[in-house]
Amino acid sequence: MSTPLNLNQLQEEISILEDRLVQVRKNKKRVSTDINFTERLINANDQSLLSTKPFTNHVKILSTGEHIRHYIMTGDSRGLGFNLEFDVIEPDLCIQNLKIKIEPFIRREIGHFIENMERDANLLTFFKGFIEYARLNDQRELFFNAMKQKFSFLAVDVCANFLLKFSDPNDSRISPELIFTWRLNLTPGHVRPDVSLLARMPDHWRTNDEKRVIDQIPYNFQKLVELKGIQPAVEMIVMSIFSDV
Repeated sequence: MSTPLNLNQLQEEISILEDRLVQVRKNKKRVSTDINFTERLINANDQSLLSTKPFTNHVKILSTGEHIRHYIMTGDSRGLGFNLEFDVIEPDLCIQNLKIKIEPFIRREIGHFIENMERDANLLTFFKGFIEYARLNDQRELFFNAMKQKFSFLAVDVCANFLLKFSDPNDSRISPELIFTWRLNLTPGHVRPDVSLLARMPDHWRTNDEKRVIDQIPYNFQKLVELKGIQPAVEMIVMSIFSDV
């Protein structure tokens, strides 16, 4: 297993890239950090939010009163299903009593957004947000699969829909472990990805790490994401840690 020497080299590369970024910032005004950050993360072509409409499998309409219709709707977007129930007050053309059912793993990630949509009976914003969430979730799954293929010589475990672990399959007891997370924070208007990379290191690595480069991995990862994008950032750090596997 390699020592933190490779991490020291990585630290030097990051410093060089950071100096270049400072010069770029002096010459060019940056725009909309969230939008640029999202596009760098997913490396996807720009497209309309509504270019992928939710596929409605079934709609059932029941009359519950003189001017009230009760809707039951099921559908999906990119394989992520949803079930909706709501009332339409016909004279006012307004929606009430919106109930949204989604898979538990989706609710764990965007539960707060779903609660707000139910409270406000905001069906249109739910559709827009869910479509964008499904699109980015699809990109996330593709990225995880790409990492498993590229680092097939490592143990790459998808522990949740947002968490990926890298380790040495030959000796997991003393192997370093990198833990990558990619969460999707959904709010009305946009989905903001939140990525991080943490390291669990054996004692002998930390003993030899005089410059405490290991402790700086989370911070350096964020800088690399900004400088080069998410995939190069992950690849650079993984290859630095597991170069001798």
